[in-house]
Amino acid sequence: MNPTQPATGDTHLDALIAGLENEGLDPHGVVVVHRGREIARVEWAPYRLDAPALVYSVSKTFTSLAIGCLVADGLVDPRADVADYLDLPNPHGFRVHDLLTMSTGHSAEQLQDLPLDAATLLPTPPDLPRGTFAYSSPASFVLGEIVRAVSGQELTELLAPRLIEPLGLGPLWWQRWAEPGREPVEMGASGLHISVDDLATLGRLLLANGVWHGRRLLDPTYLDAMRTAHVPTADPAAPDDPAGQRNDWAHGYGYQVWLNREGYRLDGAFGQFVLVVPERELVIVYAGATTTTQATLLWRYADSLPPGPAPAGAVAGGDHGSMDDDDVAAPAVARESWSSRDALPGEAEIDLSGWRLDDAPGGSGSGSWLLTLPGQDHAGGEVRVGTDQWTRSVLTAATRDGTAQGTPDTLVVAARGEQREDGSVGIHVVVPTSPHRILLERTPGGELSGRWHIAPLRSPGLAILHTPPWLTNPAGQQ
Repeated sequence: MNPTQPATGDTHLDALIAGLENEGLDPHGVVVVHRGREIARVEWAPYRLDAPALVYSVSKTFTSLAIGCLVADGLVDPRADVADYLDLPNPHGFRVHDLLTMSTGHSAEQLQDLPLDAATLLPTPPDLPRGTFAYSSPASFVLGEIVRAVSGQELTELLAPRLIEPLGLGPLWWQRWAEPGREPVEMGASGLHISVDDLATLGRLLLANGVWHGRRLLDPTYLDAMRTAHVPTADPAAPDDPAGQRNDWAHGYGYQVWLNREGYRLDGAFGQFVLVVPERELVIVYAGATTTTQATLLWRYADSLPPGPAPAGAVAGGDHGSMDDDDVAAPAVARESWSSRDALPGEAEIDLSGWRLDDAPGGSGSGSWLLTLPGQDHAGGEVRVGTDQWTRSVLTAATRDGTAQGTPDTLVVAARGEQREDGSVGIHVVVPTSPHRILLERTPGGELSGRWHIAPLRSPGLAILHTPPWLTNPAGQQ
């Protein structure tokens, strides 16, 4: 593959995509849909557009859509008291709407210390007035608890016949989470593993106001409420972006989506985005790994497109009509994340106890190594590393008992390395079912050190990146 190959044929868009690489933003995949056609499909090895990966808080919007299904069924009312659906005390009278809009009044400082647990969130007195926004994963988690309490189903079970199967999404997997003493459940706030391609499909459905091939899948009234700015999010102390606009976290918050200067977005940590811009009949899906997420939003491209002509009511979510499979014509352009390796810093320590990096048999000085992961706190085994391509390995945790097919005990890694002129070795170990990679260095004297490019949320170890075996190789692929 040629890292300088134009990605799309659109000079402006190609320049922006090249900038993602040159600025060290670690892009993994981009899909752009304009007026019903995919005009760009770009993937950076070892990532693939069709392979599921952790999208962090993009999961929250799927939880919101599950709530929306129950609202459409008349089983949940956003204005109702949370206690109407959960058999728990709710002394502060929080409504479902307060959870959807992250406006319970709990401060950012409080939320940092609160677990993902309704029995803890609901009785905690908020420091701020209700209606004040503070980003709240605990609130999103409680929404998932409401879905389970009302429907008797997990989030993916509820969404399967209503959204996942009609759209042909999958394979996908939602990580389970439990505080000590609780039963593990699909998180609601995070944990969804889904492909960029599938997110583009969902983006097209949202752009079409919930209609797919003439069939209504999502309630338009709920979608209108979802993409309405119910609470302000602007911070007067926050700097403006380079274009002179308020930053993209300052345009208000809807029902588990952020409002943009135009349209709205699904938003996950480290640069997982689905931008839906009805004003320009545009969907942009992006996956990557950076803490400079504002730079990845590709608004410079959105701003280059003329508004409309969109059907009447499109700004409010009008029906763009069915999206035909024949409209998906753009082939994926393969680019190489290895080309930008020198621009990717290591930002967090990782414990390498028991890790070894040896020259492969017959490979001393020729650029071939054998990396051994101990498999104590996470899946372990041997990973072969070469210089000319990424080598994929599937590691299994030693605790597998063969009884639970869905047990997240598998770790997929892709590795590539280089022998430097000074005798040192540099290796990247990517976990392609997540946004994360590890940067390893071996000195000429043989000392091994490593850092996360960006560490996983909630835990700095590899175990939290385990997935079930069927996800990583559903049909002999990836």
